[in-house]
Amino acid sequence: MIAAAPTDAAQAPRPRTWLWSLSETVLIWLLAMLCYGWPVPGVNEAHYLAKAKHFWDPSWAAGDFFLNSSDTHLVFYWTFGWLTLFLPLTAVAWVGRLVTWALLAWAWRRLSWTVAPIPTLSVLTAAGFMALLTYCHMAGEWVLGGVEAKGFAFFFMLLAMQAVAAGRWRIVWIWVGLASAFHVLVGGWSGIAVLFAWLLAGKDRAPLLSMAPTLLIGLLFSLLGLIPAVLLTWGVDSGVVIQANQIYVFERLPHHLTVRQMEWIPWLGVDWLPLPVLRHFGLMLVWVLLAVLLRGEKSLRRLQGFVAGAAAIAIGGIAIDLATLHAPDLAARLLRLYWYRLSDAVLPMGVSLSLGVGIMRLTAWKKPVGQYAMLWAIAGCIAFAVQVRSEHANDPRPDADRQTLPVGQNMEQTLQIYEEWRRVCEWVDKHLPADAVCITPRRQQTFTWRSGRAEVVNWKNLPQDAQAIVLWKQRIENIYPARLYAPEGWKGLTRLGPDRLRKLGQRYGARYLVVDRMLNHQRPGMIRLYPPPAEPGSIYEVYQIDP
Repeated sequence: MIAAAPTDAAQAPRPRTWLWSLSETVLIWLLAMLCYGWPVPGVNEAHYLAKAKHFWDPSWAAGDFFLNSSDTHLVFYWTFGWLTLFLPLTAVAWVGRLVTWALLAWAWRRLSWTVAPIPTLSVLTAAGFMALLTYCHMAGEWVLGGVEAKGFAFFFMLLAMQAVAAGRWRIVWIWVGLASAFHVLVGGWSGIAVLFAWLLAGKDRAPLLSMAPTLLIGLLFSLLGLIPAVLLTWGVDSGVVIQANQIYVFERLPHHLTVRQMEWIPWLGVDWLPLPVLRHFGLMLVWVLLAVLLRGEKSLRRLQGFVAGAAAIAIGGIAIDLATLHAPDLAARLLRLYWYRLSDAVLPMGVSLSLGVGIMRLTAWKKPVGQYAMLWAIAGCIAFAVQVRSEHANDPRPDADRQTLPVGQNMEQTLQIYEEWRRVCEWVDKHLPADAVCITPRRQQTFTWRSGRAEVVNWKNLPQDAQAIVLWKQRIENIYPARLYAPEGWKGLTRLGPDRLRKLGQRYGARYLVVDRMLNHQRPGMIRLYPPPAEPGSIYEVYQIDP
């Protein structure tokens, strides 16, 4: 262990000029662009921004089931969604990305400098955090990426973490309240983590009474996110709520919410542990080791209390998950709260910042050793950036399309599928009525984003209110019934037959059908609108359900 007197990095001098601080912030922002600046829409952008646009312009995709469901992220719509009135969705996504990345970069530099005040080190700790989040998450959480309410909530969470590290206990509750206003789960779990940090701070914490005014202000802010969340089940029959929770947790989002359905590791013929959990717990052990080695750093020690709170929440979630194996209703009700979200984000932060502090202490102990460690850190950052860029180099499709569109036998065929998907959506945008409702292919999630037309249902677009979740499940089962799934995958809409398709169209007010011709070559027995007879065939076709 490096011998060193206890220090408080929060009392260290700030960067010598504002220009230096700005330079570090810009470098972190550019790093985010390098690692996450992929074409739009991202995985959640087609979902979030379409909802924001419909919030401000209900005539856009007016008959869409998901867009007409309850709005939960009202603060995001109020503060950012109005841009959809003046800019196309693609431009809104890029503006949102650039703004959230800038906010997160600024907040990260402040946090990093609070615990490790060495010039440029904040850029390296940011890169370390991005790498650890990418490869050591447990439940698929992310902080930087596409624009949505969660990104703004994480910005305020970083400000709260910086306040904890600096021992500024009063202001922290305002940041937590603002985080909750944007995203009640990010802010709510952050508040519990702050409470952990406060309890673990001992004599270093502020008296509870002195924090009362800011606690009240933070609570008032949090109501902006909490009230819409409470209304999702308010006045709904308990049986419907139970069914909705089951659908939400165990059918639609188990990869985020329960370790039971994560990828398990077979060992000696027995499934032992889920790989994501094992990976994340490995990171947790590294964090514990670093926390012990660097316990003399007061600002870092305060911050580690917040990280400990996040880790405790995740462990509690796993305990609930395993303890309710035979109580599925209780499990679904509790696991819907995303117990692993905060740990996924915060544990990589704690490890990366601890490594930054370690480099700082090594430099103070023996400068050449610290410089050598810094070079290794720089090399690791470069390797991460190269790896991330190479993963996307041969596939320029947006992440939302990469996630769900069919893939061909090679990349050329895969890109052809993507281009033809774009073309059919553009045709729909130009030729179908603005109020058209369509039955769309199962393997896609960007139809409404690209065409501006409503869908009967979409697997990605899960509503949040209990009643709508149950109706969503019914629509999924009617449009994409399980009997049309084969070992090789979904067989296609045309296998439903023309009579069934017409009945579904009448039931859900859909006049148009978009089919994927890769799945089978059976015709639906309707009037084909796209491609026109004079044009060559397309992977995707549009039919009019009723003349």
